[in-house]
Amino acid sequence: MKGTVYSGLIYLPSHPQADVHGQIRCVVRTQGITNLTTALRRFDIPFSPVLFNYSLWSESKSAIEQQATERHYGVPMVCPTWCQYLKVENYSVIPSSFMKRGVA
Repeated sequence: MKGTVYSGLIYLPSHPQADVHGQIRCVVRTQGITNLTTALRRFDIPFSPVLFNYSLWSESKSAIEQQATERHYGVPMVCPTWCQYLKVENYSVIPSSFMKRGVA
């Protein structure tokens, strides 16, 4: 499948798998930074390309993250920070109930 897999930490304290600080690992397979920003804004997740400079976001080379996003192009997926890179099953799509109001 085409696209680049981007991964990083997001602040989503209301997610049941978020850690004590409200952080959770997020991965998105998409065709560029602009599409990544759009995918995250649907869930009202703040994002700026500057986060790549601070190594909070990067292009993922993980085989597990590549597999997890294979069938979910353009859809943000999350994983608890303590079990990232371990199994594809640890990654799940963010539920639509977290989607920003007024977005389909």
